[in-house]
Amino acid sequence: MAFEVFRRRSRLAYATPTIGVHKRGTVSINGAAFSLLVDAANIKDRNNVYIQFLYDREKRVVGLRSVPRETPNSYPVRKQARADAYLVTGKGFFTYYRLDDALNKRFTARIYEGNVLGFSVAEDSHSA
Repeated sequence: MAFEVFRRRSRLAYATPTIGVHKRGTVSINGAAFSLLVDAANIKDRNNVYIQFLYDREKRVVGLRSVPRETPNSYPVRKQARADAYLVTGKGFFTYYRLDDALNKRFTARIYEGNVLGFSVAEDSHSA
């Protein structure tokens, strides 16, 4: 029998922009991904961020676009207490597009055209 040493994650792992989708459709955005979102949209007030959910059916890419609060179909991004993470309710979005395969997973996030923060459901993910 050969044992291997468990190596806990280093702090550098959190530097990777990551978006997680929880079992019930809540979207979690780590600090690195949130910074990409607000920097791309040139947002000054990081405590007052709203997004729209976008979906590219052909490429299977989920997008989050920063929008003003009064924009139709906008969702508030909430800071998670005592963590460098942010939450958005996305249950209706994931149900509407039948993206069950995206639930309970984490994805590497990046900026797409139009300052859209997103991830590909078709690419490899990590179980949350």
